[in-house]
Parts: sequence; C-alpha cells; structure tokens
Amino acid sequence: MPEVVPDLVSHEPVLSLTLAPDSRKALADFSTANIGRRVDLRIDGTIVLSPVIREPLQSDKVEISGSDIHELRDIAAHLRAGESDLQIDLRSR
Repeated sequence: MPEVVPDLVSHEPVLSLTLAPDSRKALADFSTANIGRRVDLRIDGTIVLSPVIREPLQSDKVEISGSDIHELRDIAAHLRAGESDLQIDLRSR
C-alpha cells in the first residue's frame, strides 16, 4: 500500500511503495540498466515525480524521494484509491 514515511537516514519524507512480484522483477532489470538516469513517474499521463535512479531497485519495497510531503501524500492517496497505475518512463538524454 502506498504511504508516506520518513527516510531512515535523512528523516525526510519518502513515498513508500510495495511491488507485486512481476513488477519487482521488471523494475529490478530496468533500474539496474539505468543507474544515474532520471525517470518520469506518471499517473494518468501526468508527470508526478522525476527521480534519479541511484541504485538497482531489487526489493519488493521502493522508496521515492524528491518532493514535499503534501505532494507525496496526494500521490499516495491517489494510488491507494486504486483508480490508476504508476507508469515509469525513462527521460531522453
């Protein structure tokens, strides 16, 4: 379930997501091949975050930083409503 939690190191808010097994594998492969690249996270075609992949994302839990707490809470609420999927697009260089 998407939720906003404090990062364990910085204590800054992060969007925490739990991935389905097939999504975890796809994201692990994608992130490993694109470390250092910026991606656009979209909901209903609208870019909601544009984080940089810092490391391979190989767990079923993913934390995304880079936004203020109100925006992260809005994104989490939208995803919890179950009306939309989160889409990931690699930004062109």
